[in-house]
Amino acid sequence: MANPDALVLAQGKMRLRQFATAMENPDVPEHVVACGDVIRRNLRVTEGDIVTVKKCEPKKLKEVELFPIEESVANAAPGSLPTFLEAFFKGPPIPRPLGAGNLISVPGSGGTPFWFKVGKVRPESGSDKFGFVETKQETDPETGQVLVPRTSLLLGEAIKQKVGEKFITQMGYGDIGGLKPQLRTIRENVELPLKFPKLFTAIGVKPPKGVLMHGPPGCGKTLIARAIANELGCHFVKIDGPEIISGVMGEAEQKLDTMWKTASENAPAIIVIDEIDAIAPNRDKVAPSDQGSRAIVAKLLTLMDGIGSAEHVMVIACTNRPETLDPALRRSGRFDTDVSCVHWGGHSLLRRVTHGSVCALLLLRGWPRWRSLCPTKKVAVRSWTSSSTGVA
Repeated sequence: MANPDALVLAQGKMRLRQFATAMENPDVPEHVVACGDVIRRNLRVTEGDIVTVKKCEPKKLKEVELFPIEESVANAAPGSLPTFLEAFFKGPPIPRPLGAGNLISVPGSGGTPFWFKVGKVRPESGSDKFGFVETKQETDPETGQVLVPRTSLLLGEAIKQKVGEKFITQMGYGDIGGLKPQLRTIRENVELPLKFPKLFTAIGVKPPKGVLMHGPPGCGKTLIARAIANELGCHFVKIDGPEIISGVMGEAEQKLDTMWKTASENAPAIIVIDEIDAIAPNRDKVAPSDQGSRAIVAKLLTLMDGIGSAEHVMVIACTNRPETLDPALRRSGRFDTDVSCVHWGGHSLLRRVTHGSVCALLLLRGWPRWRSLCPTKKVAVRSWTSSSTGVA
């Protein structure tokens, strides 16, 4: 059981706050704090961002309003939400911290989470907008009088998610399992140029322009690309290779040009070309009469070379047949990085799938020695004091 004295308040971007439980984890390095996806998404932070964390006085909540997000509970059985909520709040960590305005993820039927938004909260004393939920009720064994009442959970009507809450239905890093090395490589080549473009200018190095991912169908190539775009809040342009091909001469090139312009106008943006082998075959092996394929490859090469003038635009290409691509695409300055997505990690995948139910845990070294209750995502920290720290 978690100690109420370990409750902290984390503040991220746009002054968004998350009430959480701090627990000891010896696997977390010094000056690092780890948290789950729900905390990161509530604070609108990703790995590498800085947040402020401070210890706060724990207060028990008398009442909590919870509003289910309509899009996430559309398939829930009528009258089943209170049962899932009760099981959620009785699970670890106990007591479970909550803050007004936060979103919580409750494990639902079939492994699909139900999302709820916390409305008004009423602490036993004071006017704070955060506290912890008490699920146990103490009564006098002789008289039956309630000595310590439990928190009253008020379930409201379903509400629609706001624009800033679209991450509920979006893929993130926490949805990817078994591809940790590949994700690290792609993030280094995609996330850094988009988040810190001045870093490359300062050291006089040209940032990468593209990443080529290859592997068998269904191994997570497109999932990684979409997760990075969602985590960075970038505009996402997806190009399906077979759909680009047209019987009309010049139409495919026009489609590519339009999509490139859309990405440039909505920068920072990530362009994902799925099944790139369909539109960029090796020109030396294409039939002489197939001038359409040659023209598409030439147009793609021209667009890749023009990315330098379009700042904050990255290209990720996916294929399961890398040997059939035109060699010109794989030279330096176009698709600079090759990533093979063929190694699965079943244990890592299982940890990713099962960790989402814990919504409010911060794990770190140096806090009193409590054990970690769930697998988490590590996030870098500048310092951990009573007033400030940093999270990645």
